[in-house]
Amino acid sequence: MGITAIEMAQMNPPLADFHPFRALYLIPSSPSPILANPKKWSKDFNDFLKLALTKDFTTRPTAAQLLKVCSLHPFTTRGSP
Repeated sequence: MGITAIEMAQMNPPLADFHPFRALYLIPSSPSPILANPKKWSKDFNDFLKLALTKDFTTRPTAAQLLKVCSLHPFTTRGSP
């Protein structure tokens, strides 16, 4: 969900400039992606992305938890990037 949000905001997914095989290698070995210009976007949108793109599976929300958070998070309830 976070990757899709970045792709919609920037018109390209993270690592779009890399060969697909290189991108597959970089995904697990790199930090979670962020917006190219985070200050261009709202604090709520940046916070939502941070939550949705948590790499550590022990602290990452499950799909059910993320759906619940989405129904309450200011970014999704207000609808402004």
